[in-house]
Amino acid sequence: MKRKLYHLVLAVVALSSCGDDSAEPPHGETARTIELNARTEGRNGSAGSGVEAAGNVARLLFWTEATFHNLWMKESTADARPDAEAVLPEAIDNYNYDGGRVFSTGVRYLGANAPYHVTGYAPGYALAPVAEGNYAKLKVEESRRDGKTDFLSCDGNAEHMGWTGNPFTRKEHELKFRHLTACISFEARRSARMLNKVAVNNVVVTVAESNELEIPTAFERYVQRGTEEKDDRSTYRISEAGPQSGGIELSSPDENYIRQDERKEIGACYVVHGLEKVENRFVYDPFEELAETSAEKSLTINVAADYSLIVVNEAGELEYQFLRRAEWTDRTVSIATKTGGMFYPGYRYEVLITFDSDELLLEGRNIDWEDGGEHYLPVYPPGTGDEQR
Repeated sequence: MKRKLYHLVLAVVALSSCGDDSAEPPHGETARTIELNARTEGRNGSAGSGVEAAGNVARLLFWTEATFHNLWMKESTADARPDAEAVLPEAIDNYNYDGGRVFSTGVRYLGANAPYHVTGYAPGYALAPVAEGNYAKLKVEESRRDGKTDFLSCDGNAEHMGWTGNPFTRKEHELKFRHLTACISFEARRSARMLNKVAVNNVVVTVAESNELEIPTAFERYVQRGTEEKDDRSTYRISEAGPQSGGIELSSPDENYIRQDERKEIGACYVVHGLEKVENRFVYDPFEELAETSAEKSLTINVAADYSLIVVNEAGELEYQFLRRAEWTDRTVSIATKTGGMFYPGYRYEVLITFDSDELLLEGRNIDWEDGGEHYLPVYPPGTGDEQR
């Protein structure tokens, strides 16, 4: 099958109203070039930032009706090659529907209102097909097997399809990306007793190897056939994972001090733990609604941070005088989970670190994504970083 690869060209277009299927499509779709919106929901973590993420944040795969239902949706078909491809070079959430920005993909709509289905994955720089051009199985690049990379799937379903009379730029066809691992995020704050007295910065959290967390090394296509073709859907799930080798070291993206009343994000790891295996193969159903069960899960971490004395100099300005590097080793936090003590794909867990003068307080919990709803995760634009006082 002849495939085409397109690099997406950014287009900034005003949103217009949508009529019925026979109306002229919005966003200049009369040229029959597919434009689309994409988003991830929630506000925790990143699939990549900086130079390494530029140019290949996500990869989109385009399927005709025939190839989607008769090739991609058949697990017995080992060689699953799309009709066309496109690469998103920038952050996914830059092109959400509400923002009014679209990607012009370079892929042209099919004639006679024939639809295209779209699937995909992110980050493109961290994942690659095991067999070139065949997206049934994806391998994780060696440098990304560190537990710090967030993996996402753009699922195949009735929402992620469009044609000239019902284009992808309509709200209901906005492409959504699903979170494929569990996310354990870490935030830090100072206790009230330290405010205006002792400053904290350069925080490093190391998730200990003794936790026996697993880090994905490969993903596979997972399909669910409906009673009707319109109910067919697909995603990716973890097919292989390796044990955590050494600690996962996380540090805040800047060296600034934790501000008064601030909860500073230190970092996140993307792992799984406790998933059922049969003959060393994961057997979970990513579409299944998990029966939530309350259970405690312990996590061992090491924490280090710089403590500095806050003083006012002769000019009346705040100054920080370094006191010491504070370190805590093999500290255990109990996380109250809703997932039966597992770190389950699509769920987020949070550890809050509170620095006191001589002590460290740890709190762990299972929390919802900030935007609620399904468990999705965004790909942030590179280079954020707060100015702190």
